[in-house]
Parts: sequence; C-alpha cells; structure tokens
Amino acid sequence: MTGIKISTDGACYGNYGPGGWAYVMSRDGVKTEASGAEQGLATGNRMAMRAAIEGLSAIGESSEALVTTDSQYLHSGITAWLPGWKEAHWQTAGGKRVENRDLWEALDLLCQRHKVHWEWVPGNSADADHERCKFLANQEAGIPPGFVPAWQGKKEKKVKARQKANEDRLEQRRAAIRKVAGLEDEIRARRADGVSWRLLIEQYGVPESLLRSIVRNRDLNAWLLDP
Repeated sequence: MTGIKISTDGACYGNYGPGGWAYVMSRDGVKTEASGAEQGLATGNRMAMRAAIEGLSAIGESSEALVTTDSQYLHSGITAWLPGWKEAHWQTAGGKRVENRDLWEALDLLCQRHKVHWEWVPGNSADADHERCKFLANQEAGIPPGFVPAWQGKKEKKVKARQKANEDRLEQRRAAIRKVAGLEDEIRARRADGVSWRLLIEQYGVPESLLRSIVRNRDLNAWLLDP
C-alpha cells in the first residue's frame, strides 16, 4: 500500500455557481491540507477534479499515491473513460465534445508522472479526512452549514416516498393475512370443490394472489415480500 493518501472533495453552491475544492494529504504520518475557491460558473464536477489535481500537484517528486473521491464522474472518467476519449480525439462514445477537457488533460499528465490508485467513497462516508475535505470545500464555495441542494432534497423525498409506499403495502398484506387466519383449510376445501377465484375473493375480501398461496400451501411470509 502506498504511503501517500489524498482525500479530496469539491463543492458548488448550485450548479454553475461559486465553487470550492479541498484535499487532505496523509504522508509519512503527517497530514497537510489545502483548499481554494472558484468564483463564477463553477460546477461540482470541475471542483472534484480541481481537488484531485491540486492534491497530486502538491506531491512534488514522482510517487505512488491513493486518491479518494466521492465523485463518480471523476472516478469513472479517470479509471474507465479517459483512454477512449483520447483515442477518439476527445470525443465521447456518442460523438460529443468531452466536457472539462482542460482538467482531464492536466489530470492525465499527473497520472503519467505519478502512480495513482483511485478509490470511490460514498458521499456520506464517515471517514474523518473526507469529512474535513467536505467542510473545507463547502466553506470555500460559501455553502452554509446544513445546506441541502435541491437535487438532493428531491432525491431524499423520492426515497422516503418509496419507503412509505413499501411500508403501506406490507401493512395491507399483513392485514389481509390476519383476515383469513385460521380459514386456510376452509379456503383450500372450497377451491377443491370448484369455487371460482372470483367468488373466493368476494367472500374473503383478500387478493387472489394470497388465496392462491394458501391453496398451494405456500409460506405466507414469502407472499408478503412478493412484488
């Protein structure tokens, strides 16, 4: 494992707004940090790249380093997409101009100078160095503490809505199971006598899928989790 670790993060106060970058470098047991701001039309992607570029530029002599980032754009770009872009003369697979070419070229040169390992970390990582980078980058971008970007708020709202829908669905299914508890043998007998599914649904007031599970002697806990 390399003796140099560079934790990085970039931030932007609204896409195409004030931006900030930061890194924390651990080298031979010593930590150093740096951060900076970019006024005007910055983007989160550019700030993430700037953080990595500034960190690698600070190493000095050719070295081996581990760089961590929570940017999937940066991680995927440097580990998977970059060779293809260069071969295609900085065109994407869809034939479009590669965005942020200036930063990709700078990063590519640094990766040729150093042996760089890349690691993606979740944005909510509890790693102390990553949290420090996030704090510094947000500070540089002028993002107030506790600020939640609109896109993140919408995403969290959708996640909560899905969780609520799943919880409601499970409770409805539990209620249906309670409704026919103790009547399983009766249901199987009536179905064996040729009673239609429609009549069974009307009589017991539960979904056909539950009635079919009962007739097949299926574990009803499995039915709870059916899509």
